[in-house]
Amino acid sequence: GNWWWGCSEYKEGCKAIYPDKSELRSAKATILFNNSDYTHAIEILDSIEAISGLSEQDNSLKMKCYLNICQDFFEAKDTLAFYNTLNSVIKKNPSNKENYYMAGVICNFVAQNDSALAYFDRALALDSLNATSLILKAQIMNEMGNVEEYEDIWKKLILNRDVSIEDKETYLRYYLNSYVESKDSAGYGEKMLEAVVKQHPYEAGFRKLYSDYLDYFKYDTRNAIEQLQYAIDIEPNDQDSWLKLIRLQSTIQPEEALQTAKRAESIITDSTRLNYAKALVYYSMEDYQQCIDYYLKVLDNNNMDDNANALMYSTVANCYGIIGDTIECLKYYKWSVDMAPDNAMCLNNYAYY
Repeated sequence: GNWWWGCSEYKEGCKAIYPDKSELRSAKATILFNNSDYTHAIEILDSIEAISGLSEQDNSLKMKCYLNICQDFFEAKDTLAFYNTLNSVIKKNPSNKENYYMAGVICNFVAQNDSALAYFDRALALDSLNATSLILKAQIMNEMGNVEEYEDIWKKLILNRDVSIEDKETYLRYYLNSYVESKDSAGYGEKMLEAVVKQHPYEAGFRKLYSDYLDYFKYDTRNAIEQLQYAIDIEPNDQDSWLKLIRLQSTIQPEEALQTAKRAESIITDSTRLNYAKALVYYSMEDYQQCIDYYLKVLDNNNMDDNANALMYSTVANCYGIIGDTIECLKYYKWSVDMAPDNAMCLNNYAYY
């Protein structure tokens, strides 16, 4: 038996750590789980739930208990016991959406997607905006190749006006990440962003997210700049947006980037980051002496790691090489290699020169 639970010293120690009785019972459930005694752990968690409800941590523990039990039944090909266990959970409280969600997660874990979808639908019947059920249902639809249903689910979640701005931004980032690998070749992400920006034109977060999307997915620097400028109009003191705007402009509009950097001097309090941005601008403008000057200012006052500093030394060396100062060029290339001897880019640059 669990002799350690009857030990008076153990009990007293637990009481000292967990003065609240429910915390003590929760700790016992965790110990039982760690000892693979899932049935008794569930009994304790059910008793806690009946009295005070389950914390997020306890709810997660309960799901893990049922997952382990059901996985054993599934691996033993005991389908009847698998579904009886899930349905026994639901019968305890048929109006609890979390039980249906838990059953759906367990079915999804063992690749029983049809059953998972059925359980998620029952959870959504109780709460049509249950984000966890909607997101997992969308994932299953994506795995099944049902793109239309996948998009409809995300639209229901992201474009719903009852969803908070903060949550909506979180869901939107999660949704866009699903298209990273394909670079959103079908343009679904762009349509979603257009709809969100139309719905919330004065939310800087969505403008910045749209700018990131255009920059990363579409390589559309010009329109990425436009969206970021909208964001800055809404939040003029956002230092990160100013710095990103300078970086974007430096690639296609270096003269404008320099003007932006000057305007940002009263806003950006971190002079090191601003000097780094200016160095990039001057490099794009082929003003290599100014580029060197600003990189050296950064190198004099920064806390970056050796690899980052070595790359800057290498860039300074490259600038000296372009303007024909071979001695300074070799000196800075050597410093870059000495600082990061395993950095392939620095080694290649030095060897090439």
